[in-house]
Amino acid sequence: MHADTIAIIAPAKINLTLEVLGRRPDGYHELVSLVAFASDVSDLVTLQPKEPFGIRVHGPTAGKLEGSNLVGQVVETLRAKWPKLTLGAFDLEKHLPVAAGIGGGSADAAAAIRAIAAANAVTDPLAVFGEAVLSLGADIPVCIGAPGERTPTSAMMRGVGERLWRPSGAQRLIPDHLSVVLVNPGIAVPTGAVFGALGAGPLAMEATVDETEGERFAAATDLLAYTARHGNDLEAPAIGLVAEIATAIKALSVLPDCRLARMSGSGATCFGLFMGHDAARQAAEKLRHENPNWWVAASRLQ
Repeated sequence: MHADTIAIIAPAKINLTLEVLGRRPDGYHELVSLVAFASDVSDLVTLQPKEPFGIRVHGPTAGKLEGSNLVGQVVETLRAKWPKLTLGAFDLEKHLPVAAGIGGGSADAAAAIRAIAAANAVTDPLAVFGEAVLSLGADIPVCIGAPGERTPTSAMMRGVGERLWRPSGAQRLIPDHLSVVLVNPGIAVPTGAVFGALGAGPLAMEATVDETEGERFAAATDLLAYTARHGNDLEAPAIGLVAEIATAIKALSVLPDCRLARMSGSGATCFGLFMGHDAARQAAEKLRHENPNWWVAASRLQ
């Protein structure tokens, strides 16, 4: 790798909870979601600022991308708004499944934004670039992360994705020792179709209150209890479109030591929560053996 190369990890985003409060007058949906990131499961975006502008995409899941990818759209958006930005040669190494409910495209776009910020001495890329790219992907802001974060960490996400809360200082929203097993049955689920199947009604006025903080979880058991109380409103309509999602959730739920199994985002990736990485890793190995055609990964949460 060239000495001037900027390498940014784009971790999988996991919606531990996702509540749809209603449809806003602008057509978007008002959400509340507890978002975590898989520290060991990611794509990789690199930028060589001194090279001619271009975007190269490769990797195990690159062939699943159709049309222009979100990295290209974000880079072109920033390029049009700030013509003097230092850009360069981008390289996207794809490992995450596509259209899978774990924010692969948004994570890649956010990593590209963080790389551009590093090349241009921008210390708070979310504050500078976030509003300009929100319309391209509601998950992009949470995937950019807070100033000074090497990779994004867990957050409470509200609105269409623009209102974020993370604990201050060195506190973490996700307690230690909590790990996850991710499963995708190999089926892409269009987000628009899932929201259409949900058929959310208009947003009630009282639901638009902007809360400034999220819950603090002193221990993993606190987070598990919160997650159990708050589900994913898109899970049922997604299962109505893709029955294999229910199969994946059931396969996770019966694994030894699985504390909770659920779908992430708009699907079709599902997750199981485990206390400790060894338990998650062993569960992932069991699932891979039983379902060789599934994409399966184990990771710590951050």
